[in-house]
Amino acid sequence: HLTTVFSYLQPIDRFRSISDYGLGATLGFNFEILPLKHYCIGVETGYWYLEGAKDSIRDSYMVPLLVTTSYRFIFRDRIFLAPSLSGGATFNGITYDPDGSDSGGGFDFTTETQFEGMMKAGLFFGYMFGNLLSIQVGAEYGILFENRLLHFMAFTAGLGFRF
Repeated sequence: HLTTVFSYLQPIDRFRSISDYGLGATLGFNFEILPLKHYCIGVETGYWYLEGAKDSIRDSYMVPLLVTTSYRFIFRDRIFLAPSLSGGATFNGITYDPDGSDSGGGFDFTTETQFEGMMKAGLFFGYMFGNLLSIQVGAEYGILFENRLLHFMAFTAGLGFRF
């Protein structure tokens, strides 16, 4: 099935000194593994934009490409609870002033990009409308693997389509 999820990201701990809140969306494509009904594996990609946490950091972004796995616990034929685990890489960019000072009337911004490892664990709650459409909300805890780990929370809402 195909899922489209909109996210609000909140950096945690050291990540808060780099980035403030963020917004974005992801697109996931999952296959149900038979004979293990309700167990899915798939891929997820998207784009998240984050505001800078201080004047010398304008903004940053992440473009993840993750392998995902989840299991749907179904209640009353329509309501589901789905823990998930994802891992892979993300292409990140940050626009900042390397010396961090407002020298002579403005910052001298530069953009750096790099690939980093990423892992997420989440829990989603949803409702299925027949066999084709579902809605879901959830929360995910994410880690970026840099020289020191960066942590964030993602609060999500989205739609799922089965075909």
